[in-house]
Parts: sequence; structure tokens; C-alpha cells
Amino acid sequence: MKKSLSTRNTILLLLGIAVFVFCGFGCATTSNTKKQHTIQVRQVLKAKDYFPLRVGDKRVYRVRFAQQTKTQKQVVRVIRQKGQRFFDDQKQFYEYDSYGLRSNRRYLLKYPLRVGTRWFSVVGTYASQVERNVIVGVNSRISTPAGVYERCIVVRSQDSQGKRGVLEGMFYFAPGVGLAKVSTVLKTQGRRIPQWTLELVSFEAGKGGGTNSKKVSLAR
Repeated sequence: MKKSLSTRNTILLLLGIAVFVFCGFGCATTSNTKKQHTIQVRQVLKAKDYFPLRVGDKRVYRVRFAQQTKTQKQVVRVIRQKGQRFFDDQKQFYEYDSYGLRSNRRYLLKYPLRVGTRWFSVVGTYASQVERNVIVGVNSRISTPAGVYERCIVVRSQDSQGKRGVLEGMFYFAPGVGLAKVSTVLKTQGRRIPQWTLELVSFEAGKGGGTNSKKVSLAR
């Protein structure tokens, strides 16, 4: 099946860029003269915890297209920072803002980072070429060649391919790692036809400046 331009752009826009960070849970206590209360406080999830940015990061992915026995290797490096923007060697930039994490053309993650959050991106020349995104999980477990990751955020993306159907992608963002896995299918005439998959093979943290220097991995 012929790959669409949208599919190629999705791979380039979502590859790369990770350091180790961890977003967990904390507890706070309050007391008075009569009794003591223990309050469970959950930290607000931040985009930087699921897609950290640091100059020098190197990530290696394995990409497999449907009906092909061989896999392709994709290496992505973060090469420089200018202001709040981080640039990789795929001619893409990424930056955080008050709405979440955005790249050249779309938001990859949008606040609040919880199940049900939805957003739209115009991915083509015409306003009708709209990509629909929704967070469908915030506590998922995935397995990749690089390891097993817990507490992943899962984003479902749907992009119309006209008469061909709808290209649906599931994007998995691992805490402190970033994009760890992508799987796509073409939904057409009641069928789900596999298109391509992407999996993290290895990751090397850079030594340059970035959002956080703490190195904590949830990979097993």
C-alpha cells in the first residue's frame, strides 16, 4: 500500500528527543489540636516529564512498514537550542508553552494531561485536512526493544485519507523517555489494515542544556 505524505510527516515530526525525568506522587500532612489529617496529593502531569528536551540526546528507532519483512533504522539527535526551541537533525523544532508541547506543525501533547483531553491540528494545505487527537491513557505499560515502560501517556490520532479511509495512530509517551512507540492502522470499509510501527531501540542522554538533568528511568 502506498504510504501517504501525512504518514511520512508524522514519523519525522514525532521522532527524537528524550532525557530521564520522573513524575510521581507525593504526600502532604496537616494537623491541628484535635486530629491529624493525611492528604494524598497527585502531582500535575507536565509535558516535559513525557517529552523532555536536551541538547545531545540520541535516539535510535526501529521502523517497520506493513508487508515488508525488513525494518528500517532511524536515528535522531537533538543538535541545538535557540531560546525555548530545541532543534533536531530532522529539521524539526520543539518547544513548551502554556498549552503543552508543540512542534513545527502540531501539538504533540496538550494540557491537561488526562484521559479525554482533545485537540485538533491542521496538517495539510487546506483547513479540511484536520488531525484529531485525544488522550486515551495515562497509566499504560508498553514493551519495546529498549525496555518495558510503565505509566505511559497514550495519544490516539486520526487523520482522514479521503476515499482511502482514516489513518489512526497510537502514540506512547514514556515518563522521562519521550516517544517510545507508535503503531498505525488504516481504517477503511470496516477493516483495520496495519500500516507501520515504530519502536525505541536505544537512547543516549545528551550532556547539553535542557529541561531537566535528573536521570530516572522506568524501563525494565
